[in-house]
Amino acid sequence: MASSFARRSGAGFDNLVGAIDGMLVGIECPSAKECTQMGVGAENFRCSRKDKYGMNMQAIVDSNTRFLWLDIHYPGRTLDYLAWVSTGLAISLENDKRTLLAGLTLIGENAYGKKKYMAVPFKRATCGRREAYNFYLSQLRITVEHGFGIIVHRWGILRSPLRCGVAKVAPLIDCLCHLHTFCIDQRCEISARPCARNERGIR
Repeated sequence: MASSFARRSGAGFDNLVGAIDGMLVGIECPSAKECTQMGVGAENFRCSRKDKYGMNMQAIVDSNTRFLWLDIHYPGRTLDYLAWVSTGLAISLENDKRTLLAGLTLIGENAYGKKKYMAVPFKRATCGRREAYNFYLSQLRITVEHGFGIIVHRWGILRSPLRCGVAKVAPLIDCLCHLHTFCIDQRCEISARPCARNERGIR
């Protein structure tokens, strides 16, 4: 995986194995029962930045946008950092459980924090080597955003709020991401976006 990122890198970064980011998976406003089961109020599912209800998905992709790992446990208002640090993978990496081989790292936004296993951009870098580093890092970091865009384009059900219960969101998204990875491995083309009449039937 590192060699694949290296081939795409304009600066020869050869130790990156995955790009991480968060995505808001749109849902309809959860019921009072669902909120009680999760122990949070409905307002916690509403992402004010995007003005919609949702679940926070944390995901890691490889250089070809294959999904290597994902986690959906927190409502949409949760910050990416908080959603990430409580995952089993983050805890394992933090405790140095040899989850990654020595010298290899993930790549993410500043929100994830600089760690020996997490490369992030320099803050307020406007010139010189740090600006160049940020530029080349962003070339690879954007891979995960491309992955999110592809699954939304490929699976029309994600273009509008999911109508399933909150408990079914995680297994549904996990299935779609695995199917996306399967399609990449099988070199399946992404079909043209369905017309509005057909898209209304995707639920």
